[in-house]
Amino acid sequence: MSCSEKIITKEYIKSKNTELSEYVFTARADIYPHFIENVESEPEKLLNKGEKVNLVIEATGSWARVKAFAEKSKRQQAVGKTVIYIFKKDIKKDENINDKIEKYIENMFIRTSVGK
Repeated sequence: MSCSEKIITKEYIKSKNTELSEYVFTARADIYPHFIENVESEPEKLLNKGEKVNLVIEATGSWARVKAFAEKSKRQQAVGKTVIYIFKKDIKKDENINDKIEKYIENMFIRTSVGK
C-alpha cells in the first residue's frame, strides 16, 4: 500500500454501510477493544455477548474503524463504540482491508435481517 493510497475507498464504505444497514448484529461473545496498546491492563468490555447493535464503517486516509451503536438508537444521535480500528501503518503490503473488516464482522457478530 503506497503512502498516497487511501486505506479504504469511499465507494466501498458507502456500499458496505448500505448493506450493513439492512441488518441487526448480535455479538457472538463479549467484545473488547481490538486496538488496546497495553494488553496487560484490564480492557473495558465494549459489548456483552448477545447484545444487539447496528454497525457502520468509517475511515480517513490513515485509518478505518467499525463502530457499533445500540440497535434502537439513531446513528446521528448515537455515541457508538469502536469495536475495531485498523491503521494504515499496520497493514501488510498484500493485505486487503475490506477482507479484514468483513472477516471481523463475520467472526464477531451474527447478522439478522431488519424486520425479522
